[in-house]
Amino acid sequence: MEILAYTHWSLNHEQADHLEPEADEWKFFQGLNWKPRSSAWIGLISSMMALLILSVASSAMAAFVRTNGSPLNIRTSPGGRVVGSLPNGTFISLNGRASGGWSQLSSGNWAYSRWISSSGGSGGGGGGAPGVLAYVRTEGGSLHVRSSPGGRIVGSLPNGTSISLNGRSSGGWSQLSNGNWVYSRWISSSGGSAGGGGGTPSGTLQRDSSGQPVTNLQTRLKALGFYTAPVTGYYGDLTEAAVRDFQRSRGIQVNGIAGPQTQSALYSTTAGGSAGGGGGSPSTLLQRGSRGSSVTNLQNRLKALGLFTGPVTGYYGELTEAAVRNFQRSRGIQVNGIAGPQTTAALYGTNSGSVGGGGAPSTTLQRGSSGSAVNNLQNRLKTLGFYTASVTGYYGDVTEAAVRDFQRSRGIQVNGIAGSQTQAALYSGSSVTY
Repeated sequence: MEILAYTHWSLNHEQADHLEPEADEWKFFQGLNWKPRSSAWIGLISSMMALLILSVASSAMAAFVRTNGSPLNIRTSPGGRVVGSLPNGTFISLNGRASGGWSQLSSGNWAYSRWISSSGGSGGGGGGAPGVLAYVRTEGGSLHVRSSPGGRIVGSLPNGTSISLNGRSSGGWSQLSNGNWVYSRWISSSGGSAGGGGGTPSGTLQRDSSGQPVTNLQTRLKALGFYTAPVTGYYGDLTEAAVRDFQRSRGIQVNGIAGPQTQSALYSTTAGGSAGGGGGSPSTLLQRGSRGSSVTNLQNRLKALGLFTGPVTGYYGELTEAAVRNFQRSRGIQVNGIAGPQTTAALYGTNSGSVGGGGAPSTTLQRGSSGSAVNNLQNRLKTLGFYTASVTGYYGDVTEAAVRDFQRSRGIQVNGIAGSQTQAALYSGSSVTY
């Protein structure tokens, strides 16, 4: 397709210069004081030019969105499901494939060819030549494009999309070459690869890898109960955590990287293990890497107490350990994330009381914290109008931003951490007890 496009471009220019093409060419050679010695030289030069054209045609093609001002929809296939949109003027990268008036982006998604141009121009708040090339690297969802840092949403970029930045940034936001803005955290300078095929991934996979091999890896981890998030084809935090849990369960070096040894264990027929049902208190010490019906019971008990929000898998991974730690903190038990006799007795004892409520958390909370204490924090911030997202029990970007906003409003040190001073201010005047 790219070769045809180049040929068409060349023909147009040949027609425009048809009056004196040879005269111009010879003036160039005369200026260099050089003449071809024979027809063989001419043939060699022609071959070199042809190879150059083919090498250019085989690489990705830079292009721009050129609409009447509206964003251009991005689809999973020609005319398929919309997965995002590109603001007018956005720099994009095409892989050269086309189908029935649709062009495929390097990320594998498709856009309507009519609204794509090879020239930058000046539409949609900028454009022009590409600046710093980067890629959208989310956990699988699309990345919002905004008119200004934190401003109005004007489009979205699917995970894996190549983008062009102009080098400007402001408070954690980066500006695209077309003048719009995106959140810097979800931008990477590494492209990764989008491949095909199935079965066992070929080659080492690690954070920021992408494509079909990662899809296969996530699918396999999900089948074994280690990965519970959506299958996105992108190797982010959740995938790395699942790989670490699997490695611990198999006695493999724990590094979060799916190398040959890890993949061999993942795809071997004996990689399983069972997660059963049953009820009652676990009879043995449970810790990270444990699995089976005792872990299922533990997770069900933690879920009933509002401390465990993940799926019941029968495997003792990071989420289960975090829930156990939160329970231990709430009961004044040694916090080690291990469900030993004292923790189990408190969990299943008749006087274990209730966990949760809406009052102040009793410990410092920060990015990465989870459990009922974070639930309480989010609910309190929501009541005060600082937190508008869903109450998830996980202390992520949105929760940290809400805490920062609250701290600013109270003149407290702005660090995004809900420590004792912040919590005292948050829950002062609250009628709810903890």
